[in-house]
Amino acid sequence: MLIDHCISIRYTMRACPGKHGSALEMARPKSPFVRKLFALRLREELLTELRHLALDRKQPANQLLEVAIEEFLKKHGSKKRS
Repeated sequence: MLIDHCISIRYTMRACPGKHGSALEMARPKSPFVRKLFALRLREELLTELRHLALDRKQPANQLLEVAIEEFLKKHGSKKRS
């Protein structure tokens, strides 16, 4: 029985049964950045638009959010805290 929608296979390939078929695809390479989990609530229409944009651009939604946050901080003056 599948526990999740996708099953990792040897950390480099994954099989995704369901609407995407059962073809094997390469997993994303590891990022050089350490990421921490940050949960938030968004209006449903914003989340829907974000997911559609991520699919259209073939990028993860969190990557799009990181770019948007970086641009926001650049515009409004990121204050590095020590």
